[in-house]
Amino acid sequence: MENHKSLLEQHLLTIFNSSPSPIYVCSGPDFKVIYANKATLNAWGKDASVIGKPFVQALPEIVGQPFPRLLQQVYESGIPYHTEQDRADLPVGDVLQTYYFKFSYQPLKNDEGIIWGVMCTATDVTELVEAKREVESSQNNLRSMIMQAPVAICILKSLNFVVEIANEKMLEIWGTTADVIGKPIFEGLPEAKGQGFEELLKEVYHSGKAFTAYDRPADLPRNGKIKRVFINFVYAPLRDSNGHINAVMAVASDVTEQVLAQQKKDDFIGIASHELKTPLTSLKASIQLMERLTSKEPNNKLEKLITQSGVSVNKLAYLVEDLLNVSKLNEGQLNLNKENFTLSKVMNDCCQHVRLEGTHELVLEGDLGLQVFADMHRIDQVIVNLVNNAVKYAPKSGKII
Repeated sequence: MENHKSLLEQHLLTIFNSSPSPIYVCSGPDFKVIYANKATLNAWGKDASVIGKPFVQALPEIVGQPFPRLLQQVYESGIPYHTEQDRADLPVGDVLQTYYFKFSYQPLKNDEGIIWGVMCTATDVTELVEAKREVESSQNNLRSMIMQAPVAICILKSLNFVVEIANEKMLEIWGTTADVIGKPIFEGLPEAKGQGFEELLKEVYHSGKAFTAYDRPADLPRNGKIKRVFINFVYAPLRDSNGHINAVMAVASDVTEQVLAQQKKDDFIGIASHELKTPLTSLKASIQLMERLTSKEPNNKLEKLITQSGVSVNKLAYLVEDLLNVSKLNEGQLNLNKENFTLSKVMNDCCQHVRLEGTHELVLEGDLGLQVFADMHRIDQVIVNLVNNAVKYAPKSGKII
């Protein structure tokens, strides 16, 4: 039996010695080092001469560090101690080097249950800790850059788009506070729901392709009310170390003032165009009257001036009409005021200027009683443009059908 026990101890010692992780045993109240494997001696920067010495004599550099106290605590209480990454300053040559260990202090008991020593098993996790700190440092640097960025930036994690970080400028655009951080964006900012942003974020998350928007309208809270704002933004996918998309970064800027300024410009053009049309119509009618008067009392010089004036007025009228159409188109669409009317009557009325010039004959064919439901003014514009083009590009053709 004794031989068997001795053989088992030899096997255990062989296993401990071949272990790449430190293992050592301290015995008695003075914690005499009765065993330390090669990995332990290498970590301590010592040789086998430390075996048999009390722990603090074998490793005097450990004085002032928590390990002697922890040994005593385990020895007296019988409660094991475990840690994931405790710091230890150990000698490398004549210089103390900082290491981190995942280790356990386990009380050792005899057959009567009396504690006679403590065994330590440890794993060097220094590289892991340093790598983790580098990652944390990079994350902190990124966080600092985002928080100080001159544009609005946020990072939305996972498919729930949880707000991991959002700087003050992004919170201003959202019209909310930092309370949204840590929540899914559409839970923290419910006002943004149903405006198409959910679909855009999911598309970027699943496709891995960035999305860019300009002058995108959004209804967001402003001073307790929901207001229409305009935003330029980019959604870009973020990937983890394995290349898997795990977040979306949004970069945005509020361009509401610029967009509203453009709308004001369009309003001005529209108003100016409308205001110009009335005096132009009167001026055109006056020139046509003068043309009739001079035809009764010929005056070549006066006729020439009147004709030139008529051409200029027509050009100006076309320009005003173009300005009016551009103004409406910039609003997103032309507003249609529909009503029932006889199409042939509109076609006759809108082309009187061609008949007055006497260079072309207008011929209407088909169902002259046809009723349509449309915007009379827009139909008038379309027909005038078509007829004017016919006159312009086929000046020698006598008929416009």
